[in-house]
Amino acid sequence: FVTMVENTMMHLVCVDFTANHITDHAADEFCRIIALCPGLTELRIGQNRLGAKGVSAVCQALKEYDTVITLDVSGNQAGNPAGQELGAYLKTTQKLATLIMGWNSINHD
Repeated sequence: FVTMVENTMMHLVCVDFTANHITDHAADEFCRIIALCPGLTELRIGQNRLGAKGVSAVCQALKEYDTVITLDVSGNQAGNPAGQELGAYLKTTQKLATLIMGWNSINHD
């Protein structure tokens, strides 16, 4: 069964986990999904409970698999450390065209 699911994931282009109360503890699973979906172009993980650790893990995985064009991390209240991680990711990506990151308590300090 696991092999069948992994083979199916290879063909996914969009993964949407919006509004599922997902916390930093699930960040490793997001990273695994990114690795299993070589054609992933859209990742929506907004309106969850991801903190800086979760956003950081996702950014690290996205750096390794630079296929995502649209990334939604909005509404996670992740704070300034997550903003810094997203900024570092933006410096390395060649593909990302849309970043949705509102409502993360990121300020200009």
